[in-house]
Amino acid sequence: MSPVESVAAIPNDLILRLSMEQYHATIQAGILTDDDSVELLEGWLVFKRPKNPLHRATTRLVKTALENILPTEWYVDSQEPITLSNS
Repeated sequence: MSPVESVAAIPNDLILRLSMEQYHATIQAGILTDDDSVELLEGWLVFKRPKNPLHRATTRLVKTALENILPTEWYVDSQEPITLSNS
């Protein structure tokens, strides 16, 4: 493992450390809603960074390119939340 890989990806603007179960419980309890600009990254509840125009344009172009090359029965989506083992 390289030195870069062994360093934890802990953001500078931390809010709170949560388990995946605690994070989902706050959503189910209505403590966190779609209007809250936060996400769970490697166990840290952090503020989401706003998307700039270049990011939005690039995302749209990549999504369109994938839609044009994938079979028609496939669905292409972008920037939707997913749950991983720790994030």
